[in-house]
Amino acid sequence: MAPSSSQSLTDLILQMAAATKDGAALKDILVLPALSLQRRKVQRRLQALVKEGRLRQEGTTRAARYWLVAPPVESI
Repeated sequence: MAPSSSQSLTDLILQMAAATKDGAALKDILVLPALSLQRRKVQRRLQALVKEGRLRQEGTTRAARYWLVAPPVESI
């Protein structure tokens, strides 16, 4: 079964956030060649990922940047 477009978008956003040392901005994600999406759709996906705890957001509006949240380390 092929991944849904929303799953592909989520994967691309998470990859972009992981690959950037200074955090990914919305404008950086919108210029990805694999995406031809509306700005609002990407914004909604970013907010969903922040709410799920998969991304961390710093700043607001155009200054917002997103980082990948590291999974918790299990202690022995």
